[in-house]
Amino acid sequence: MNPKSELAWRLSDYERAGEEPPERILANPKACEGELMTLAEVDDFIRDCVATMLIMLDRGSERFEEIRTTFLADLDCLLELGKIDADEYNEITSSEEFNL
Repeated sequence: MNPKSELAWRLSDYERAGEEPPERILANPKACEGELMTLAEVDDFIRDCVATMLIMLDRGSERFEEIRTTFLADLDCLLELGKIDADEYNEITSSEEFNL
């Protein structure tokens, strides 16, 4: 999995980074967040990320590229895990609104 993807982190990644893991990662230490997400959570995640990036782009945020890179890595993770299909992936990544 792509190391830039936050959804690919397992318990060991949180521990290595010195960050507090989500409860469901503590309960499933060998799983990553992407594996544990429901399809509804995946939809919400994508919708929220796209909305956030559109706001950042509109405001000319300096962090846009960093957030975009992480989002693309997260999409790669979701595709690899079968949480989104290739059509969904291609639709999102070919969006002209923010040059994905």
